[in-house]
Amino acid sequence: EVQISATRCLGLFCLRETRPSLQAVKQLWLLLIADDTMLGVKNMACKALFDLCMWHSAAVIDRIICFSAYEGVSNNEAVSGLPILEEFAQFLDANDVEQEAVVEPETGEVETVKGIIAEGFAKLLLQSRVYSDILPLQHSILGKLLRLYFNEETKSMPR
Repeated sequence: EVQISATRCLGLFCLRETRPSLQAVKQLWLLLIADDTMLGVKNMACKALFDLCMWHSAAVIDRIICFSAYEGVSNNEAVSGLPILEEFAQFLDANDVEQEAVVEPETGEVETVKGIIAEGFAKLLLQSRVYSDILPLQHSILGKLLRLYFNEETKSMPR
């Protein structure tokens, strides 16, 4: 519970800054990708990173996390220039992403990492007129969200 609150505060701290802190954003990313992180903390880090992408833009967050446009992407894949959004998109396709659900203490809602990422992309797509960073990935993300929505295996997932 304390770690979840600390992660939320770290995300809010980054939102408040005019330019997000290098170490704070990297810490949020490491909390998301680390195997030994509690699921509730991963969920909060994921929410914070999506909020930062919307507030400061994905390009700014990419520069902070030190992604290069071609790092980790094969030549056959389309490169949007926004690797953090591509990384999140890969979470939507991954079968090994933790399907474990966590009950949000404040609201009582059940959340999964995939659900949070899907909601984050839905927000970006809804705001695509003012948030142009999502445009290069718009069609592929929409397709992934529709596949998740109509997939028999994901019908039992919360939210």
